[in-house]
Amino acid sequence: MKQAQNIQKILAQLQTREGAAFQADEEAIALEYQKINANRSGIAIKVLTVFGGILASLTFIAFLVIAGLMDSDAGMLTLGLAFIIASVWLGKAYDKLIIDTTAVSLFVIGLVVLTFGLEELKVHDSIVCIILLLIAMITLAIIQNYMPAFIAVLVVNGSIIALVLDNNANLIHIYLAIAVIILTLLMLDEAGLITSGKKVSLLYNPVRLGLIVSILATYIMIAWKGWFPHSIHFNLVSAVAAIAAILYTLPRIMVRLDVQSATARAGVYLITALLLVPTVYAPAIPGALLLTLLSFWVNYKTGYALSIIALVYFIGQYYYDLQFTLLTKSLLMMASGILFLLLCLLTHKKLNPHEKI
Repeated sequence: MKQAQNIQKILAQLQTREGAAFQADEEAIALEYQKINANRSGIAIKVLTVFGGILASLTFIAFLVIAGLMDSDAGMLTLGLAFIIASVWLGKAYDKLIIDTTAVSLFVIGLVVLTFGLEELKVHDSIVCIILLLIAMITLAIIQNYMPAFIAVLVVNGSIIALVLDNNANLIHIYLAIAVIILTLLMLDEAGLITSGKKVSLLYNPVRLGLIVSILATYIMIAWKGWFPHSIHFNLVSAVAAIAAILYTLPRIMVRLDVQSATARAGVYLITALLLVPTVYAPAIPGALLLTLLSFWVNYKTGYALSIIALVYFIGQYYYDLQFTLLTKSLLMMASGILFLLLCLLTHKKLNPHEKI
């Protein structure tokens, strides 16, 4: 009720400022607001929706295996495509959270069954990945519901990662560099994207979360070792991309924190660059730090929490990495600690009295 009154107040202010030229469909705005409230859910509900859909999918797939319906190549292909089409239709026809759970389940079941069918036909793994990639992209173009779109983004990124693993695992750092740059441009232009059109505005949130989860998951796989070969030269590609994106984001962060002095700005650039140099061999650290800054910039609490947790994990992981000498580990920890202290000091000094804890 309070937010509805705030909307009316804002519309009245705009009407006063713009004059007779300003027009707004108050009834349509009220209906859209009611629709958003009816389908509003926190991150916990969204996570439960995803896991519920996945568990339901696994249960149904187990039933198909027990019933012997997975023995036919043509049957699996037909069934997989049917489930995918059904999930897209549900997502397009209905915009309800409970329907999203069903759509997610059908989509996951369809992809898994279709993959099994293609594998039984001895289709090359790279071709399978490309097919799944195309299906996910077509799904994104048709439906924009949050959870189905989020799953589709994960499938797109997962297919790309699988393609890399199947061909040249070192190229994962090229993927990370491109993904980091795309996410940076998306989040820095959030206002422009949201106002550019209804379809883009609906896709923005699931695409943003999907990219963040995919990037962090890839960094974790690199940190675990064994998934991808350790190559210093390729590490530099993803690390330099993340560091460059951090330096590109800094001016906006400094504006937010009201850092106006040219000397102070130059000092922030210099100190940040020097502190990030030791992290070129640990690309996950500047990557997680970049996600933290971007989430802070757009006030995205979910991304902020995920990136902070990942940052702490990556620092600990690389500190105990036996491939680093004790000196390298010490420099890495000192640089990270100094950077965090500076960010904390700068942020605390710029907070308004009512914002301080």
